[in-house]
Amino acid sequence: MIVYWSIFLWAFAASSYMNLKREKAIERNANLKTTYKYSFLAVIIALLPLWFFAGFRTYGVGDTLAYIETFKKTSLEFRIPKYSSSFLFDLLRSFVKSHISNSAIFWLFLLDTLAFIPICATLSTYSIDIQISVSFFILSGCFEYFFNGARQMIAIAICFYATKFLEKNKIFRYILFVFIASLFHGSAVVAFACIILYKIKPWSRITWLMVFITIAFVLLPKSVLAKIISDAVENTDYSIYSTHLRTNGLNPIRAITLLIPPVISFVLREKIREKNNLMLNFTVNASIITGLMYTLGIFINGLLVARVTMYFMIYNSLFYAYLFQMIIPKEKKFYRFIFFLAYLIFFIYQMYFSYGGLPYVSDVLGIYLYK
Repeated sequence: MIVYWSIFLWAFAASSYMNLKREKAIERNANLKTTYKYSFLAVIIALLPLWFFAGFRTYGVGDTLAYIETFKKTSLEFRIPKYSSSFLFDLLRSFVKSHISNSAIFWLFLLDTLAFIPICATLSTYSIDIQISVSFFILSGCFEYFFNGARQMIAIAICFYATKFLEKNKIFRYILFVFIASLFHGSAVVAFACIILYKIKPWSRITWLMVFITIAFVLLPKSVLAKIISDAVENTDYSIYSTHLRTNGLNPIRAITLLIPPVISFVLREKIREKNNLMLNFTVNASIITGLMYTLGIFINGLLVARVTMYFMIYNSLFYAYLFQMIIPKEKKFYRFIFFLAYLIFFIYQMYFSYGGLPYVSDVLGIYLYK
């Protein structure tokens, strides 16, 4: 666990220093309050231990060993794989093994980097409070996808980066990037919903329609709900979970934690409407989708919901930044304290009680932490 704590503590310390620089810049020019941009390098420094430890892992978390073993079994001869929802991933693996390196560590570092760079680039562009953004990313558990689910993390990162095209109303480019992401992991197609989420107002009639649809799904008999979801994920990356939809529901505590952002946005909906900031509105809508899907996840397969919802959940790292800097700036010190306290408690609960200790093993670094 010391590895994961060190990732957070480094990120917290580095981002705190960057926020001090931001505050000093704002003192000199008040107009920078909602327009200040953190440098790309600054965000990389804040999350550097995440990239480092994720790249050097050799066992310990989820499907790490599967990635390593699959790479080792990959032929040294370059081959174009059959078209599938992992086509680009398989193509990249074959190219790396045949033309660049047969080192599994190099492969993991490459996957790590392909997700790391787009996420850092997006946070540097849109976060107006990097301390809050990187803290949420780690304490909420988003960072775990770097250690377990690297292929999907690349798809999530590409879709996250494509946000810039939504903001500029370059929808075709956004669609293109999501399509590319779907060739790493088919689940990326859910990110097409962001095109709609970016256009609608928070807590509008469409929002309430989504709420009522979720409630209707929850009230359905489990057998009917399982059949609907099973048909929806058939022939996708998640079809393997379709036989377990009526078991292993999501931890209610995790669902409640992710309901906090939409509840906050509902309470402050008038202030949010007054700001009428497109990115703020979008992150609110993404948080609502996240909360609704996690609520649904209590009643079906938790892993299925968590994997799909990550494409929306990652925007909470921006939502909280906008919340503290744009909506409640006067009272932000108190609420920031509550934010860190609540998510630290959640981090401790998840790591020590829910997971029973998240292991980390690196033969390269000589680290063998099994709990």
